[in-house]
Amino acid sequence: MSVCMVATDGSQHADHALTIASSLAKTDNSKLILVHVVSHDEPPTSVSEGMQVEFGRELETRLSSSSEIYKNLGQMPDYGVIQSQHAEISRVMNTIYGEQLLKHAKDKLRELGHESVESLLLEGDPADQLVAQAREHRADMVVMGCRGLGRLKSLFGSVSQQVAHELDCRVVLVK
Repeated sequence: MSVCMVATDGSQHADHALTIASSLAKTDNSKLILVHVVSHDEPPTSVSEGMQVEFGRELETRLSSSSEIYKNLGQMPDYGVIQSQHAEISRVMNTIYGEQLLKHAKDKLRELGHESVESLLLEGDPADQLVAQAREHRADMVVMGCRGLGRLKSLFGSVSQQVAHELDCRVVLVK
C-alpha cells in the first residue's frame, strides 16, 4: 500500500492540500498520514473561530493544573521566572493548537470518506521533521500548502521549498 503524507498548519493553502490529498489518496488507494509540526519559535498566528472556545478552555486547564504560573499570581517574579513562564505558556499554546489542528483536519478527512487516518504531532523545525517523517514512513507522496502561516520562514525560504528539494518522492504543493 502506498503512503500519502499531508502536512497541515491551519493555513488556507494547507486546507486545500487536505482536499487534494484526499482525492489523490483515494485514486492511489493510499494510506493517509496527517502531520503537524509544532514550532516553538513562533506562537500560533490565528485560532479559527470554531476552535477559540475549545482552545481557551484547554489552555486554562493545562496551565492551572501543571504550572507554577497560577500559584504565583499577584507576586512580582524575577526576570528568569518571567522568561520561564513565557516559554511554558508558548509551549502549551502551540501544543494545544497543534492538537486541535490535527483533530479538525482528521474530521475533514473523515467527511471526505477516510475513516482511518494516522496523525502525528511533532516538535521542531517543520521542514526537517516533515522530511524525516516522510522518509521514516516511506511516503510515496507528500502534499502540503505552498505558503503556511509562519512569518519568519517566508523571509528565508519556505518549508515547502525545502521539503520539495530534499525528498525524492512526489511532493505536491497546493495554493
